[in-house]
Amino acid sequence: MNREIRDYRYTHSTTSIIKMIVVVWIFPLATYWGASRNPQGKSVLGGLVHLPQGALWALCGLTVFLAVLCTVFAVRRLRGPSFVQLAGEHVEIPKASILGGWLSVPYEDVTGVEIRPAPNNDKMIVVNTKAGQSRLMLSAFDGSTQFLAFFAELQERMEGVCQTSSASARPAQHTAPAPSSAPEVPTQSQGTDPLAGAKRGAQEVVQALVGKLNTGNGVHVESLLCALGSLAGYACQARLRAQALEKGTPENKVFVIVETTNGGKYYFGDPLNKALAESKYSVWGLAAGAAQHHGCADLPDVAEIFGHVSKTVGNADFGHPRLPERHQPALKPVSYVQAYWAALLPTVKRCCPKPSEWPILYGIAIQQVMGMSKQILPADMALRIVMESAVPMSKIDLESYR
Repeated sequence: MNREIRDYRYTHSTTSIIKMIVVVWIFPLATYWGASRNPQGKSVLGGLVHLPQGALWALCGLTVFLAVLCTVFAVRRLRGPSFVQLAGEHVEIPKASILGGWLSVPYEDVTGVEIRPAPNNDKMIVVNTKAGQSRLMLSAFDGSTQFLAFFAELQERMEGVCQTSSASARPAQHTAPAPSSAPEVPTQSQGTDPLAGAKRGAQEVVQALVGKLNTGNGVHVESLLCALGSLAGYACQARLRAQALEKGTPENKVFVIVETTNGGKYYFGDPLNKALAESKYSVWGLAAGAAQHHGCADLPDVAEIFGHVSKTVGNADFGHPRLPERHQPALKPVSYVQAYWAALLPTVKRCCPKPSEWPILYGIAIQQVMGMSKQILPADMALRIVMESAVPMSKIDLESYR
């Protein structure tokens, strides 16, 4: 596990805290006005209850006490640490409580971490721990890059602890099927194959890409797998987008959208991760199943790939597969998506009218190419090429990506 201490600047919004203080003092002022202007008391609840002036003054005193208490806690929050910290063995984060305070929690006591939408078009990292919950707002970090870097590194450190204690305990966001459960596509049963269209479409897509990538001296297998992995990753996003469009659901209800300071836009969220790596017929499930079938005994750490992608969003390392030089594809993953997504989409739609099957089609195409190339490219390297391409391409905004 990474033992380095990392501090991330985190400053509470002074404006929002001042607004809260103003709001809580409205109640004491209102009760003071009511007590001072009504010496005979006041009827409330439509005349059902009559409060004498003494009761009004008592209510005023109570609201003053509560307002003072809230003000003290608000000032305490303003004067708290101006950073969150990932220490060697624990994380230091603010507690999600009106009383304020901070949590110092060992990584093994962190039970979950995820990105959620927040009010005013903000985003927040929700950290659930055995000692309480923390909600870290994007607006309090120094930009979205730091926000995502903290999120990714916290997950990495949780992974490090889990791997030493239990191979099955992994963050919910990036949990992949266990190696033994990563499936090959099921064979036809009783004359009915629900994936017949996806299989047929996969063959057509592979044939089309082989034709497009043939240099005259054959096809560079690494480039073909990178292209398929990239398209499979983007298909996970396109599937959700198409389903949302059918239902009239706005994209911010489907994705957690993160915008970087350089104008980039990236998509996150549990539904996207599920299609990519957390269900039986996800891209990871199909690709890992084929890799195991062809002799891969050491699957790559897909959670680490997710973490790397989150940390590099918005900088030059994003979308560059971390592969040995001899296995690098000819182009970057985004170039394959830009070149072939629109061109292949009519074929994909014809064979798989349901958007939910689009990632499956590309997953089956990946399986086919792994089988074709098993004599020239080790299965573990083929799988790494696919996932190093698929994960970042599932996050991009294709219309604005440069």
